[in-house]
Amino acid sequence: MILVTGCNSLAGKSLVRALLKEGKKVRGMDFWKAKSWPEDIEFFETTVLDYEALLSACEGVEAVFHLMDVENPIHDGRRYMKKVNIQGTQNVLNAAARRVQAMKKG
Repeated sequence: MILVTGCNSLAGKSLVRALLKEGKKVRGMDFWKAKSWPEDIEFFETTVLDYEALLSACEGVEAVFHLMDVENPIHDGRRYMKKVNIQGTQNVLNAAARRVQAMKKG
């Protein structure tokens, strides 16, 4: 299983398509669920600020592609953009590290 945060972005959509074409199992996470997201593939409609959701999304994954970000502060402000981009990335790293530790324990 592979987790892709920011799966609705242009890069995210391309990555998900490529992974599915290779026969990989994919789990997505983004701010909203795109209409084009396949119904039979897991999706977490949240942000990387939700650490508990990240822990759940990382359950059983072998790899994480972190693409979620806020490019423009126009809608939610500069603080929110920085929070998602900085704290959110730290959350992804921490959740992935916990997953690695769990895999090592067996």
